[in-house]
Amino acid sequence: MKVSHLMPNSGYSQHSDLHSSGLMTPIPSYNFAFFVNRKRAKRSKKETKFLKTKEFIPQNEFEERSNQLMNTLYNAFKDLETINDNLVVTLESNELKVEVKKKGEFSLTLDTPQREVIYTSPVGGFFTYFYEKDNEWWISPEDNHILQEQIMREFGPLVKGYIKL
Repeated sequence: MKVSHLMPNSGYSQHSDLHSSGLMTPIPSYNFAFFVNRKRAKRSKKETKFLKTKEFIPQNEFEERSNQLMNTLYNAFKDLETINDNLVVTLESNELKVEVKKKGEFSLTLDTPQREVIYTSPVGGFFTYFYEKDNEWWISPEDNHILQEQIMREFGPLVKGYIKL
């Protein structure tokens, strides 16, 4: 592998007295991630074989599970709203909105014909989720992350208190 095109980092130790005495020689290190274009990166066959495929559940089961999810999230965010001045939580017929001041609006929308939950956020972007019956969770078909974990990761640094999911 030709490494001449890589960008060297500082390879010296923090202890400059060792370097000046000649006891240490500089060791160059290289930042290989500097040249990675994440938008063009493609999954290998090994990675894609473990992704869950979207399963259609009956409409009545989707409505039951999605309503249960919306009620759980609504109650959890309402509890947080009482101790956080920067939150405004609203629940409409099929959409839960959480406005975080100075950050933006997070929304969770139900798409009943597609049996999907759509989550949009100013932090993570746009995700779709389907209900996986085997593990009883909402999972993203793009990379198999779980909706509740995504919400915890995004809201953890933004609010005071624990999100009770």
